[in-house]
Amino acid sequence: MNGLYLHVAPTVDGWPYIENGRVMVPLRAIADVFEFEVDWKASEQKITLIKEEKTIVMYIGKSEILVDGEEVLLKDAVPAIKKGVTFLPVGQLAGMLGIKAEWDSKTRTVKFN
Repeated sequence: MNGLYLHVAPTVDGWPYIENGRVMVPLRAIADVFEFEVDWKASEQKITLIKEEKTIVMYIGKSEILVDGEEVLLKDAVPAIKKGVTFLPVGQLAGMLGIKAEWDSKTRTVKFN
């Protein structure tokens, strides 16, 4: 992001993967890159990402999310838990935040501007 690299360590966060054409990245990586505070409610499988005036609320396995109280639908991929790690569709979230995400299939990297 902004010329800096974020490397996701498989032993800590799990490897990013592609689901239905969407890049799924560990929640912690997204929180770090976009500087979000994370609130996780395991009993509800609810994720809340907070940064300044921006709040995003989503649930594991559901395509409906709330961005500052407005409902938005994720397409083709939803928040998921694999091997105890929560994954989110990074490109769609970046778009909701007004951040351009570019996928480079040759290097298998996502670039944010």
